Amino acid sequence: ERGLVLVAHRLRKLLVGDVGGEPQALTSRVEGEGEHAFPSFLPGERAVLFTVGSTGRPEAAHIAVVDLRSRSQKTVWEGAHSAQYSSPGYLVYVAAGTVRSTVGA
Repeated sequence: ERGLVLVAHRLRKLLVGDVGGEPQALTSRVEGEGEHAFPSFLPGERAVLFTVGSTGRPEAAHIAVVDLRSRSQKTVWEGAHSAQYSSPGYLVYVAAGTVRSTVGA
């Protein structure tokens, strides 16, 4: 089974097969969004967490997830950024200048 590699290129996040191939856009930005940053695979590599920045308003950043099959994106945490999944089920992130975690993510 092929693996996937996340690649950050300027404001875009890309997926590339671990044996090479054509890069595929991972996320799509909408008007008013800043950089999509800090991508992190969730268990099973079917979805990726990432931070959606907000141009001019850092406190308006949020954490989103993108489904790798459908490419649908949804917000999972408002006012937070820099999320990473940590076994056995923690979501570690930054909000209001403090590192936080939640169980059962």
